[in-house]
This record gives sequence, C-alpha cells and structure tokens, in this order.
Amino acid sequence: MTAPADKSERMHVLVEKQQWEWLTDSEKQEAALLSHFFNRVMLVRAKAAVLLKERGHDVDQLLNS
Repeated sequence: MTAPADKSERMHVLVEKQQWEWLTDSEKQEAALLSHFFNRVMLVRAKAAVLLKERGHDVDQLLNS
C-alpha cells in the first residue's frame, strides 16, 4: 500500500506553504486529514511487514523502501 501521487503532492504543497505563510483553516484541516491518512498507510505497511516476517518471508527489501 502506498499513498497516491496526488495526495503526496498536495501534502508537499501544504507543507511548503506553511513554511512561507499561514494556512487557512480549511488547509489546516486538509493537512491534518492527509497526515492521518499517511500515518495510516505507514501503520498498515508496518503491520504487513510484521505478518510477512512472522510467516517466514524475507522483509529486508521492504524495510529499505
């Protein structure tokens, strides 16, 4: 599971904008939702790696990506 390119790009835009100026309330909410989404993706991937490792699969390559 990976994040879609459009969500990654939008998060990048919001992070850059936040560094140079203030985000609107709706942009802050959007950034929070995207952050939650990316955290969820990371947790799902971590859980999948653990399950694969428990089942005897080599997950070293997954850890480096």
